[in-house]
Amino acid sequence: LEIAAQAFNGNALITRAVLPYGLKIIGKSAFMDCTALRSVNIPETVTNIGTMAFRNCTCLEDLQYDAVCVVSAVTDIFSYAGAEAELVLTVGSAVQSLPPCLFFSVSGNNSSMLKEIVFEENSSLKSVGEMAFSGCKYIKRIELPSTVEVLGDCAFEGCSNLEYASVPSNASGLDGAFIGVSSDFELDLKVVAVSAYKDILYCAD
Repeated sequence: LEIAAQAFNGNALITRAVLPYGLKIIGKSAFMDCTALRSVNIPETVTNIGTMAFRNCTCLEDLQYDAVCVVSAVTDIFSYAGAEAELVLTVGSAVQSLPPCLFFSVSGNNSSMLKEIVFEENSSLKSVGEMAFSGCKYIKRIELPSTVEVLGDCAFEGCSNLEYASVPSNASGLDGAFIGVSSDFELDLKVVAVSAYKDILYCAD
């Protein structure tokens, strides 16, 4: 199953998108400028999301992200999403990686209003991509699951109001992930038992 590039681009009537299990590809700019869209889910089966697929969905409030492993190397998937709302991202328990530049936003009046990132229990998350949340200046707190091993460069760069992050102590990339955060930022390193990784599958290209 595939949603074609620009399939719903500019549609100002869609308020909710329920995407089916079995969907594999969301094309470039598929939902770009759907300014009334408030809720969308990304199914586990999605492996490719085109650049700017949900760019400028300014009223987006609820994003359920369940894609296990998106392998397409694109940018700006959700840039400026939720710019006029208070967006909550829920990351499903089966997700193994969050792709680069997922919420990349240039700081300014139209920066994403992503306020909260929630990870479901029994998370399988291993990696957060480069600049995944760069410029998301309204996030104040993040508690990464104990399964996370890799933080991409600038993963939370420019999150200027980020005051607290809980991260596994053995995760790589800590030195470059939190550039430009709040001056009151506290990094809490969690010691992780080896057994936490025994059932985690690796994300293959």
